[in-house]
Amino acid sequence: MQTTSKRNFAIICVDDEPLVLDSLKEQLKRQCPGCVIEIAESGEEALEILSELQADNCPVALIISDQIMPGMKGDELLIAIHQQNPTVLKILLTGQASPDAVFRAVNQANLYRYIAKPWEEADLNLTVTEALRRYQQDIQLASQNEELRSINASLEQKVIDRTAQLQQAKEVAESANHAKSAFLANMSHELRTPLSSIMGFSELLSYDTNLTPQQSNSLRVINQSGNHLLSLINDVLEMSKIEAGRHSLERSDFNLHHVLEDLYTMMVSKAQTKTLQFNLNIAPSVPEFISADQRKLRQILINLLDNAIKFTDCGQVNLRVNTVCTETIANGICFEVEDTGQGIAAHELSQVFEAFMQTSSGRNAQTGTGLGLSISRQLSLLMGGDLTVSSELGVGSDFRLTLPIELPLQLVLQLLGGTDRTTNVSTRRVTGLAPNQPTRRILIADDTLENRELLSQLLNGLGFEIREAGNGRTAILLAEQWHPHLIVMNLRMPDMDGITAMRYLRDQEISAMDSPIAALKILAISASTFEADIDLLLRSGFDSFLGKPFQIGTLLETIAAQLGVTYTYMEVVKPELIEPLDLAQQMLALPTAWRSQLYLAAADLNLEPCMALIAELGPDQETIAKALTDIVDNFRFDTLMEMMGDNVIY
Repeated sequence: MQTTSKRNFAIICVDDEPLVLDSLKEQLKRQCPGCVIEIAESGEEALEILSELQADNCPVALIISDQIMPGMKGDELLIAIHQQNPTVLKILLTGQASPDAVFRAVNQANLYRYIAKPWEEADLNLTVTEALRRYQQDIQLASQNEELRSINASLEQKVIDRTAQLQQAKEVAESANHAKSAFLANMSHELRTPLSSIMGFSELLSYDTNLTPQQSNSLRVINQSGNHLLSLINDVLEMSKIEAGRHSLERSDFNLHHVLEDLYTMMVSKAQTKTLQFNLNIAPSVPEFISADQRKLRQILINLLDNAIKFTDCGQVNLRVNTVCTETIANGICFEVEDTGQGIAAHELSQVFEAFMQTSSGRNAQTGTGLGLSISRQLSLLMGGDLTVSSELGVGSDFRLTLPIELPLQLVLQLLGGTDRTTNVSTRRVTGLAPNQPTRRILIADDTLENRELLSQLLNGLGFEIREAGNGRTAILLAEQWHPHLIVMNLRMPDMDGITAMRYLRDQEISAMDSPIAALKILAISASTFEADIDLLLRSGFDSFLGKPFQIGTLLETIAAQLGVTYTYMEVVKPELIEPLDLAQQMLALPTAWRSQLYLAAADLNLEPCMALIAELGPDQETIAKALTDIVDNFRFDTLMEMMGDNVIY
């Protein structure tokens, strides 16, 4: 056998007649230069040669075999070779092969071609050439397939690795998100707990009729600052809830016109302190009652109006409400907030609704978190609508909130009331329990002493009997011994939390249906509003929920709803609102020297002298003093100076 190079193909010729083999070998050498030509006189010898070639890494491309041979027949040899190496092409070169032998070779050995003896040289040459070309294509295709399999395996491994990385990243992100949620919940609790005391005591102290004007003003500033801090906390928590997908719609039927009138009453005084006109225009086509998420709608509109007033120094703010029909909203309402303020630069418009992004006007104002508009946009999308903006620097801005709405059923309209409601110019303050009512016992369970003192002072002063507990375990003992009608239960407490205590008391109800504890009402309160699932709390056994800090009026309304008590009230008349021009006109009646001092104090941006001068105004000038105080509180010294204009002596 010849020694071969790895790069050469080999052809094995098998025939029991040496003359035939020699003739065949010479022809193949001429036709296939560079190929290794091996000859064998039997099938057994051919198999040995095949094994040796394979051991030398010389690929065998073609077997040309006779059929009638002693020992192993040609078809048997080709079948055996095919079982060992199916890539080898097989040609049966014989003059005496039976149809059965050819049939077996075709079906069991994948016979490439059958050539009868004696063969035509040209026919054999063409057949061998085509066979070698076919073999090379098969080898190349097999190589490419192997390369593709390798690439696929590599890609599959990369996909597996990438999937594992993404899973790991997801777990890290979920862990980070959980940590953020836990941090925000704890931050909310830690900030709201003292804030609840600050705002509660300041509101409670403001009820004292013996306060001096300066003391009343100081308490009002404390309460306003607390509300501002609370709004900042709420902004951060609101965005976190949106990111966590924990927002859901709370659709209800309500009077849209009354909501808009309330917003107007709330915002008009803010506009007037800056000598701005605030206009509300409701189109006749806007329905009075709608079905939507009232709380989210109010939140968006308050934010838009507050921004409009904040960034407008002169001119007006308009709230226009009209029905609308778009490609995506068949039945909707458009709330348009337009101002004549500072406007937004064209290059900043694309960033207006991004979280923590502020325009140059917002950065210069140095107020807020940069979350308000982002939250408003996200809430509008959640409600099925959209919030857009157009603006021109130095001219003003126009925000459009478009929402789909549904009209409530006629029955719901009737239930909501057949009498019309007008905007009150006075508010009611609870002064005590109405006479001829049974005594109501209220247990306050809170681990913060200041919060217990606040609620005790308030509720004791109104005529309720009060006991206090610093944790859930003490609350259970007092509930079993004292039988309160209502427990104001904080959720987070040491030793035993409020939820555990509530569950224990509810279990006791089941086993003691005739006991006073069976009628017990439990009001959940918590500063951790971020993690509070209100629906779950109510389903688990609480009768109601309030998030800290809460308004005193809201707490008393909730208690009345749970215990069925009624109160006595006193009317607190709101100060009459002064139009901006009227305020400037009324100031002309004040002493010239006083106005000159106020102007100079405002020019020096000096808060304390301004407040001291305002405090000198008499009781008959209370309305003017209130309006001026609001202007100074917002550090609008420029507005104050413009209002006095040339009507001062320097």
